[in-house]
Amino acid sequence: MMAFTARYPGDCADCGGPINVGDLIKQTDGEYVHADNCTPDRLDDTETVCPRCFLTTCDCGKDL
Repeated sequence: MMAFTARYPGDCADCGGPINVGDLIKQTDGEYVHADNCTPDRLDDTETVCPRCFLTTCDCGKDL
């Protein structure tokens, strides 16, 4: 689907980051996501990302 300009604020279904009015977004499976690929810099700075699997919630730490 083609990208379009957000008319309302919301949250990206892929990365959870904010979608602001005027951002380029697209609709995927009935949900709105950033038009460009979501990147780690869109994550909330308060979340810790696992250096092993790059998830914010994981079980990798159990094996370390």
